[in-house]
Amino acid sequence: MKARRLLWPAVMGLLAAALAQGTWAAADADASPPQAAPVQTAPAAAESLPAALQGEWEPVSRALESAGNLTLQTQSLIWSPCGAAAHAMQVQADGAGHLLKLVGQSACQLDGTPVSHLRVQRSAKQACDLEVAVFANDKQLAKGERLAWGVYTQASCPEGGAPGTAGGH
Repeated sequence: MKARRLLWPAVMGLLAAALAQGTWAAADADASPPQAAPVQTAPAAAESLPAALQGEWEPVSRALESAGNLTLQTQSLIWSPCGAAAHAMQVQADGAGHLLKLVGQSACQLDGTPVSHLRVQRSAKQACDLEVAVFANDKQLAKGERLAWGVYTQASCPEGGAPGTAGGH
């Protein structure tokens, strides 16, 4: 019993010191993924991309033809301007679709210009099409100045569906 009385203040002192420094609670929040990992992960609190937007998309517009196919996953994408491996993204729904913030933006470049955000939304005219706006940085995003804009489509999308359904192209 005497050992408990002596040990308890020491444990509480260590806990108080860790909380005062902010290292105990914030250690995981400040940790960044290792650079050698093939897939960076988005923060646990991040929104996920809706299933309707996930999958492999092929460029239709010439403006994004050189960027190649775009594969969207729950919290990552595979797109040649970001390299061959999956690249983490943070997803945020907004009035104009979904805003995808690219984590580690210097890794993603379109024609030599760093890319920080993509705004994606289903086409109102063709359910199999995805409109993609590309932004170089936060300042351009705030002003609505796109680096590029184009349309992607899903080759696996069934023909004949109405907008908002599985088909339509």
